[in-house]
Amino acid sequence: MLPKLVSVDNVNVNNMESKSPWRDDQVKNLNDYQMEGVFHPFTCDRKSPECEVNITPRDYSKDGVLIATEEGWVCPCGKYTQKWAHDFMTKPLPPNSPL
Repeated sequence: MLPKLVSVDNVNVNNMESKSPWRDDQVKNLNDYQMEGVFHPFTCDRKSPECEVNITPRDYSKDGVLIATEEGWVCPCGKYTQKWAHDFMTKPLPPNSPL
Protein backbone atom coordinates (compact mmCIF):
# COMPACT_ATOMS: atom_id res chain seq x y z
CA MET A 1 0.00 0.00 0.00
CA LEU A 2 1.29 3.45 -0.92
CA PRO A 3 1.74 6.04 1.83
CA LYS A 4 -0.87 8.77 1.97
CA LEU A 5 0.41 12.26 1.19
CA VAL A 6 -0.87 14.90 3.55
CA SER A 7 -0.77 18.61 2.74
CA VAL A 8 -1.77 21.45 5.01
CA ASP A 9 -2.01 24.96 3.53
CA ASN A 10 0.19 24.00 0.57
CA VAL A 11 2.93 22.60 2.85
CA ASN A 12 3.68 18.98 2.06
CA VAL A 13 4.42 17.34 5.41
CA ASN A 14 6.09 14.41 3.63
CA ASN A 15 8.78 16.80 2.32
CA MET A 16 8.44 15.64 -1.27
CA GLU A 17 8.06 19.16 -2.65
CA SER A 18 10.32 22.16 -2.42
CA LYS A 19 8.78 25.63 -2.59
CA SER A 20 10.52 28.74 -3.87
CA PRO A 21 12.37 30.93 -3.11
CA TRP A 22 15.42 28.80 -3.92
CA ARG A 23 19.13 29.41 -3.31
CA ASP A 24 21.57 29.82 -6.22
CA ASP A 25 22.84 26.23 -5.87
CA GLN A 26 19.26 24.92 -5.91
CA VAL A 27 18.45 26.96 -9.04
CA LYS A 28 21.48 25.42 -10.76
CA ASN A 29 20.41 21.91 -9.73
CA LEU A 30 16.82 22.49 -10.89
CA ASN A 31 17.98 23.70 -14.31
CA ASP A 32 20.40 20.76 -14.56
CA TYR A 33 17.48 18.36 -14.03
CA GLN A 34 15.42 20.23 -16.64
CA MET A 35 18.15 19.66 -19.23
CA GLU A 36 19.19 16.13 -18.23
CA GLY A 37 16.68 14.37 -20.46
CA VAL A 38 15.91 11.47 -18.13
CA PHE A 39 12.71 13.07 -16.79
CA HIS A 40 10.07 15.03 -18.66
CA PRO A 41 10.83 18.67 -17.85
CA PHE A 42 8.37 21.01 -16.19
CA THR A 43 6.57 22.99 -18.90
CA CYS A 44 4.12 25.89 -19.02
CA ASP A 45 0.34 25.49 -19.14
CA ARG A 46 0.37 26.70 -22.80
CA LYS A 47 -2.53 29.10 -22.22
CA SER A 48 -0.82 32.39 -23.04
CA PRO A 49 -1.04 33.43 -26.72
CA GLU A 50 2.48 34.89 -26.37
CA CYS A 51 3.95 31.55 -25.30
CA GLU A 52 6.50 30.04 -27.66
CA VAL A 53 4.40 26.88 -27.97
CA ASN A 54 1.52 28.86 -29.50
CA ILE A 55 3.45 30.78 -32.16
CA THR A 56 2.60 29.89 -35.76
CA PRO A 57 4.32 28.35 -37.58
CA ARG A 58 5.10 26.01 -34.69
CA ASP A 59 8.78 25.64 -33.77
CA TYR A 60 8.91 22.18 -32.20
CA SER A 61 12.33 22.88 -30.68
CA LYS A 62 10.53 25.24 -28.29
CA ASP A 63 8.33 23.46 -25.80
CA GLY A 64 7.70 26.00 -23.04
CA VAL A 65 10.30 24.32 -20.81
CA LEU A 66 10.34 26.21 -17.52
CA ILE A 67 13.49 27.96 -16.31
CA ALA A 68 14.33 27.90 -12.59
CA THR A 69 14.98 31.23 -10.87
CA GLU A 70 15.34 32.14 -7.20
CA GLU A 71 11.65 33.14 -7.16
CA GLY A 72 10.37 30.00 -8.90
CA TRP A 73 9.93 28.54 -12.36
CA VAL A 74 9.15 30.82 -15.30
CA CYS A 75 8.15 30.08 -18.88
CA PRO A 76 10.39 31.62 -21.56
CA CYS A 77 7.43 33.90 -22.48
CA GLY A 78 7.31 35.13 -18.86
CA LYS A 79 3.53 34.65 -18.58
CA TYR A 80 3.49 31.38 -16.60
CA THR A 81 5.16 30.76 -13.26
CA GLN A 82 5.28 27.85 -10.83
CA LYS A 83 6.49 27.92 -7.21
CA TRP A 84 7.23 24.25 -6.48
CA ALA A 85 9.52 21.46 -7.63
CA HIS A 86 10.19 17.90 -6.57
CA ASP A 87 12.50 18.04 -3.57
CA PHE A 88 15.09 15.70 -5.11
CA MET A 89 15.57 18.17 -7.98
CA THR A 90 17.03 20.81 -5.63
CA LYS A 91 19.96 18.49 -4.90
CA PRO A 92 22.90 17.81 -7.26
CA LEU A 93 22.47 15.25 -10.03
CA PRO A 94 23.74 11.75 -9.22
CA PRO A 95 27.36 11.10 -10.29
CA ASN A 96 26.29 8.71 -13.07
CA SER A 97 24.01 11.27 -14.69
CA PRO A 98 24.21 11.63 -18.49
CA LEU A 99 25.12 15.31 -18.02
